[in-house]
Amino acid sequence: MITPGSNAARRLAPGAVIPSEEALTHHADAVMAKMGPVVDHADGAIQNANATVGDLRTKDLAELQSTLKEARGLLANMQVILRTNDYKLDDTIENLRIATENLDQLTDSLKQRPWSLIRVRQDKDRKVPQ
Repeated sequence: MITPGSNAARRLAPGAVIPSEEALTHHADAVMAKMGPVVDHADGAIQNANATVGDLRTKDLAELQSTLKEARGLLANMQVILRTNDYKLDDTIENLRIATENLDQLTDSLKQRPWSLIRVRQDKDRKVPQ
């Protein structure tokens, strides 16, 4: 919106350009000229960051795939070992069950006759004199 301004302001000749608009335009042009290299630098930095992240993603993905392949191989080897030793595992579990039963019997026996840890057999009961 154009206003008449104040009476103290200098009067313009007909057809003259308002100086503040021209100065503002020159100032805006100067700012835009200075922003060009900043935008170019920012664009370069973004492209560099994208390239770096892309390289890291590619390397990490390749490493992850390699690790996954090794893990699959390890699992396959473990399955082969477990299948070939299946009968041994059954024997081991059975031996553990028997050992557990024996420990249960031993603890029951020690609860009833704790002196058996020190002496082989219990002393005979003493006879009371009559």
